[in-house]
Amino acid sequence: MNNPGPDAPLLFTTNFSLTFFTVMSDLEKSKVPVWLQVVDTEGLSVLTAYSAGKLTAESVKNALLATGAMERSKMGTLVIPGMVARMAVKLNEATGLQIVVGPKESSGLPKFLRS
Repeated sequence: MNNPGPDAPLLFTTNFSLTFFTVMSDLEKSKVPVWLQVVDTEGLSVLTAYSAGKLTAESVKNALLATGAMERSKMGTLVIPGMVARMAVKLNEATGLQIVVGPKESSGLPKFLRS
């Protein structure tokens, strides 16, 4: 999104259409180059997928590996939705990436990414 390079941050969201299009719109507005990984949660939103066990550290890791996203972003960090902050430790263990907890709502992404 926004022509990212190797220094652009890596983020993820789910394939729930409302979430995906909202996140995409907010990232576009930010004008900050980012890599966005979409995790297949069978169409569930972030919090619903997490609660249902469809969004796990392993599912995020597998999505990142399948697309090569970790090789595209050389920052070594992964920005996660604030709603699933409790995944941070397990995601760090699963991926080896430094986990940064982002805002709870995607509308906060432009300000968050600029700071």
